[in-house]
Amino acid sequence: MIRVEPMMQKDVVVLIKGAGEIASGVTHRLSRCRFKVVMTEVAHPLAVRREVSFSEAVFEGEKP
Repeated sequence: MIRVEPMMQKDVVVLIKGAGEIASGVTHRLSRCRFKVVMTEVAHPLAVRREVSFSEAVFEGEKP
């Protein structure tokens, strides 16, 4: 019998399109669960509440 190893979380990379409020919340939760997360964002984000989302990093250059 062939034994298949389950995929480990450390091997999973999650791609999230956008960096608005909801995407930032999802990203925060996934990263706390030790998933690797990559976010994409347009050059000029349309986020309404930029201060509470990672889309602000586009304007500042990085987000702590």
